Amino acid sequence: MNWTCVHTGKTGDLMARDMLSKPLLWGVGTVRTLRAHWVLNELGIDYETQPVKPRTDTMERADFLAVNPDKKVPVLQHGDLTLVESSAIMIYLAETYADRAPGLIPQDRIQRARVFEWMSFISTELDAASLYTIRKHQDLEHIYGSAPIAVDSAGDYFLRMVRKPARVLVSGQRYLLGDQFTLPDILLFTCLRFADRMGVQRPAEFDTYYNMLAERPAFQAAERANYP
Repeated sequence: MNWTCVHTGKTGDLMARDMLSKPLLWGVGTVRTLRAHWVLNELGIDYETQPVKPRTDTMERADFLAVNPDKKVPVLQHGDLTLVESSAIMIYLAETYADRAPGLIPQDRIQRARVFEWMSFISTELDAASLYTIRKHQDLEHIYGSAPIAVDSAGDYFLRMVRKPARVLVSGQRYLLGDQFTLPDILLFTCLRFADRMGVQRPAEFDTYYNMLAERPAFQAAERANYP
């Protein structure tokens, strides 16, 4: 997965205006929308939510289709910016409001690189390659077709790949980057929750970590916003 930074060419006045505008988040009801809600709550940002949920009539709303005709959530609107993809939204918010929670993406260049390394790994190997394959051919087989061998293989692959963060956590670290809670922890938690829902048993090595993150006030606020 490639991370792309786009220079908007905005003047300082325009950037300041965007900072003063209230973020608008489209999307509820999935682990991917939960990620965006969680970051917003970690940052303590006052934001608005449009409760658009995949595979419901809300996806056909004209105002939503004007924002994202691809019918995908989450979508963030902030000033002149419209942004899709949960990881991109997480990074944008953490960097835009870095003064509110500077640890979400550390300033140290090595630690920043580790953040993006973990985010790439989790988004591709755990989410897209494993869990969403199960969802497509299990929960959504009426659309994508039944593929029990693919489902079983994807579950096995998830359990192999998730050993990588497990090794880090059982070594004595509280979080993926040591003692600092960062964006990859949000991604990992949501994938562990996704795995539970897809019938893939969460390895016991994650129990302490999972329960600790579930106690975060920002997570609990995000849960309420994401599952109204």
